Amino acid sequence: MEKETLKRIFDFIEKKENIRMPFAYKIAIKEPFTEDDLNVRGDLGLGLSNITSLPKGLKVGGNLNLASSRLRSLPEGLEVGGWLSISDTSVSKLPKRLKVGGSLVISYTSIGILPKGLEVGGVIYAINSHIFNIDEIPKGVITEGIVTINKLILNSSLTISSVLNLSYTNITSLPKGLKVGGDLVLINNKIKSLPEGLEVGGRLEIAGTPLAKLSDDDLRKMVKPGFIKGQIGRKWKQTH
Repeated sequence: MEKETLKRIFDFIEKKENIRMPFAYKIAIKEPFTEDDLNVRGDLGLGLSNITSLPKGLKVGGNLNLASSRLRSLPEGLEVGGWLSISDTSVSKLPKRLKVGGSLVISYTSIGILPKGLEVGGVIYAINSHIFNIDEIPKGVITEGIVTINKLILNSSLTISSVLNLSYTNITSLPKGLKVGGDLVLINNKIKSLPEGLEVGGRLEIAGTPLAKLSDDDLRKMVKPGFIKGQIGRKWKQTH
């Protein structure tokens, strides 16, 4: 069916039934957006679509799924109330003033820098992305959740407000003076020692790492004058 025919059908439905034309279809036919169109109250699913860009001023109250689409860029000032996934897309950088209420998934992208002012209320998933260095997480980034990064090279001091999950990575050491507000999860990696001055506000979870061979007392002494406030968990199954 031709685009003009479909447009006439949707125009008729909008006027007759007061049902808006689907957002994705407006993008496909390059139909102008109204202010109301740019305020999506629920979820917006555009994963696996041919969409390459989004309109400026877009606000999504729920989740925004763009995974495995042909997306190349995100608009400046994009706001998403739930989670945002741009996994497996051609997006190479995040826009200014991006706000995500839930988790941010940038796995399997070429994104190498997290911009200052980025706000993420949940988890930042950057598995198999181009963020390999802890220096590439600027102090301006706000995250209240977990930062999960694959093959991360830690070489400088960092403060994480809640949980830091470094499981299944190739890292061999942690930076001196690292501060983790919540749990520190070190499962299936090659870390042999904990750095002096390490502060862990929650639990330390270890398994499948050389650290698991050390006693709790040895681990706590190792980080002084730092501390491990919570328990040291070893409930995970050893794999090597």
